[in-house]
Amino acid sequence: VADKIGKARTARGCLIVMPGVMKDGKRVKPGHVGVVVEVDPAFDPAHPRLELVRVAHCSPSHHKTHGQAVAITDARVFGSRAYRFLDFHP
Repeated sequence: VADKIGKARTARGCLIVMPGVMKDGKRVKPGHVGVVVEVDPAFDPAHPRLELVRVAHCSPSHHKTHGQAVAITDARVFGSRAYRFLDFHP
């Protein structure tokens, strides 16, 4: 799958990662990682629509919204910065 910065297979079990932001050698925004739990068959890697990918990930805001830190959401949160799907399947 072609993504914003490279190639990887987008499939259940792969990771989606978004790098942190550094400024003057200091991290100003943390990175983020999630585990892909579902990919809608309509997902097209050439024109990725992240709302078609469901991801399990941890966030303090999930605790406020869902009552627990880990939630399954669509992957749009990862689209705010360069993201990458990483396939670690054997």
